[in-house]
Amino acid sequence: MSIEPQPRITIVTPSFNQGQYLEDTLVSVLNQNYPNLEYIVIDGGSSDNSVDIIRTYSHRLAWWTSEKDQGQSDALNKGFAKATGEIFGWINSDDLLLPDALHRVALQYQKSPQHLVIGDTILFSSHPPFEILQRQFGVTFENMVMNWIGRRMTWCQPGTFFPAQAFRNVGGLDSSLRYVFDRDLMCRLLKDSAVAYVREPIAKFRLHGESKTVAESPRWVDEQILVTKRYSKSFPDLLDDKIFLECHLCSRLLPALRSWSQGEPRGGIVKELVKLFAAYPLLAIGSPRFWQALLRSVTPRPLLATLDRNLP
Repeated sequence: MSIEPQPRITIVTPSFNQGQYLEDTLVSVLNQNYPNLEYIVIDGGSSDNSVDIIRTYSHRLAWWTSEKDQGQSDALNKGFAKATGEIFGWINSDDLLLPDALHRVALQYQKSPQHLVIGDTILFSSHPPFEILQRQFGVTFENMVMNWIGRRMTWCQPGTFFPAQAFRNVGGLDSSLRYVFDRDLMCRLLKDSAVAYVREPIAKFRLHGESKTVAESPRWVDEQILVTKRYSKSFPDLLDDKIFLECHLCSRLLPALRSWSQGEPRGGIVKELVKLFAAYPLLAIGSPRFWQALLRSVTPRPLLATLDRNLP
């Protein structure tokens, strides 16, 4: 899958105390056999074996450091400030690139210069083991801004690459954000850039108990609301209360539903449903997600498990 000339691709990996996953991540990038790769690793001063692992591969890295930073977005900005590539992307220290991913990204970028390049992603876990293919589609500025109110879009960060100049033009990542700095960046990029899709999986997104996506999901809601409001002025029909309702549904109610289906008491669902209805009675009545959650909360757990297994 050779192309000429190959644009330089810069990958940044931010890491902090992820030694149990870090080596697999590094190898997945370094073994791409892509001839114009620039790989930068930014460690936040880890106290585990991360630095030893990075040193093992340091001769194959363009640059690396291990020092205290202000979080993941700050580490990424630090890495991209050193970058010289034409195409940027980042792979977190618990995620993976699939073989030939960078060749596929470069080929698509050459077909669609200055586009964001987005490929399919596999969601996976080792405990319990599972893999789910996530097809990326509908990635537009409007959908990214309003993704909490039922717009049709699927997007996963590890499968996303973007022109270096576009990243610089929008000012990089907002380091004040802990959770949704990636979505905030995408909103700014998508205002002026189109998307070209790689219609096959190029990355794997790991779900595990210590990741922010899993362990801190209820805390995302405030930043989700902040980012949606930041760009909602482009869409006059977007109601603030509807933002709150949908963010609450996705960030608080859905985790409660998952806990219930996995054997936890039903009380968490009831509490969240009551709270939602009390705050937004008319909006809740008109929300399909609210009624779906209510129906799931009264469905016997064995039947719910059977339905989940058989639904497409």
